[in-house]
Amino acid sequence: MFGAAGVALGGLAGCGTGGARSSVQAVPAGTTAPAASAATASPTPTAAVDPAAVKANELGMIPVMMFHRLTNNIQGDYDTTPADFRKRLQTMFQAGFRPVRTIDLVNGHFDMPAGYTPAVMSFDDGYSEQFAMDTGGNIDPNSAVGIMLDVCKQFPDCKPAGSLNINKD
Repeated sequence: MFGAAGVALGGLAGCGTGGARSSVQAVPAGTTAPAASAATASPTPTAAVDPAAVKANELGMIPVMMFHRLTNNIQGDYDTTPADFRKRLQTMFQAGFRPVRTIDLVNGHFDMPAGYTPAVMSFDDGYSEQFAMDTGGNIDPNSAVGIMLDVCKQFPDCKPAGSLNINKD
């Protein structure tokens, strides 16, 4: 856990594969996720709930969103503007996705109310735009972490989470 901000951060290495600006990889529950062990999406039911009524993700597909640089000066396929990143998060959260930690995917444990779909947020290669703090210890509101904190405030039951994947350099 990361301080009072409540941002869950991972420590995996490497980048994986990608696509234009960011990539999404749906990982079926019960299969091996990249650089992870088997995951199953079997939450413990507390009461009988009609899966259709809560738009349950019965197939167990968990999207893995991978981001690299956040910059207004797009130079490559993996770059995303801060405004586009904010819009993507708002679109996802409006559609009922909620961020979860990578370890939650690995363990198949998703602590969220019925009707929401877990999504893993991966920030690869350790770019400074992903997470930064000022000299007072405050999170830069224009970093990926700062933007996620702000966007999550707009949606009920949204707890910021993601993995910062840092290269050795």
